[in-house]
Amino acid sequence: MIAIKAYGAGISRQQIADIVGYHLNSVGRWIREFEQEKRLEARSRGHRSSIFSEAERTEITKLGSPILL
Repeated sequence: MIAIKAYGAGISRQQIADIVGYHLNSVGRWIREFEQEKRLEARSRGHRSSIFSEAERTEITKLGSPILL
């Protein structure tokens, strides 16, 4: 993630937030999560897991169903 690389290069969190167009708190959270968990990908959002299994989502996609996944 470019924000993590920029921070590692010495750019301030505020400057990164201004450059990428996200709130300072978001940039701070990304950096904190990377430092604690060494994770660059976004964390899944929401508290509810999918009601469909991976196989069911694949099958629904193949059918072209309008059901929201």
